[in-house]
Amino acid sequence: ISRSCSRRFQPCFLLKARRSLTSMAAEVALGLIGIILPSLVVTAVVRRWIEPVSWNVSCLFLTLVIAFLGRGVLTQDVPIPLDKATRGYPHRAVTDASEAGNPLTVETALQILAWMHVVRESFAAAKAPLWNRYSYSGCPLLANAQSAPFSPFFMATVFVPLPKQLVAMAGLKLFVALLFGFLLIRDEGVSPASAIFGALIFAFSLFQVVFLYYPMTAVTSLLPALLFSVGRVIRRPSISSGLLLGLVTAAIMLAGHPESAVHCAIAALGYTALEWLAPRAEHRWRRAASTMVASIIWASLISAPAWAPMVEQV
Repeated sequence: ISRSCSRRFQPCFLLKARRSLTSMAAEVALGLIGIILPSLVVTAVVRRWIEPVSWNVSCLFLTLVIAFLGRGVLTQDVPIPLDKATRGYPHRAVTDASEAGNPLTVETALQILAWMHVVRESFAAAKAPLWNRYSYSGCPLLANAQSAPFSPFFMATVFVPLPKQLVAMAGLKLFVALLFGFLLIRDEGVSPASAIFGALIFAFSLFQVVFLYYPMTAVTSLLPALLFSVGRVIRRPSISSGLLLGLVTAAIMLAGHPESAVHCAIAALGYTALEWLAPRAEHRWRRAASTMVASIIWASLISAPAWAPMVEQV
């Protein structure tokens, strides 16, 4: 009977295997698109309204990002300890409960990835991601800050299925850090090669790499963009430079880690002080200051759906 059943159902098993392979290939393709497409859009926007950065530089950075994340992008593997989930009940009863490959980063699997799933579930049901009904008897989701449902990195890659979306977000973080790191250093008048080298030093620094799959790097990856926009406001205060500063500030406040946002604010104040002390041509400080204040105010209003629930919970 078992032999006849196995022969009878063999075509179904083969069809399932083919579908599985197709699904796996689609996941890999979507993960790759989740890095390339938003990166190209960012480059096009920067070239059109901010700075005519070379496509060659952009493609170089994109190639480096994909090479760095190669295994996570081009294979079914993901660089987070999903095996850690099997160590808890009820899964432990039906698995070997082996030790996780990297137990030091278990938050990515047991916390961050889980929150992303609940947020995506809320969006799919056309509901606000306010509440996590799976933890305890329910607990705040949006107000925990690190769920970051409105983070630009999350929203730009939401079409990528989990857990590959986490890898796509990591790639986009690195690309943004590289691109704006290059623009920031290039704005100081150094050569393109030096600016590329400096951008690489920041984007692939120890902190950025270790916490690449955590919400804090969604904030710190925007630090070069913040400093670049601050410099633009100081040197050429205008509506466009104020708009750029406001958008970057709002993105930082939406990205999901308030402590890192405070650190970026401190860095921006230090950068402003250096510009003020530097022996440069006279800056229009009064107009620059008013532009900065206006940008911060409207950025705070735009990002209020992310930080207001957190303040309420505190």
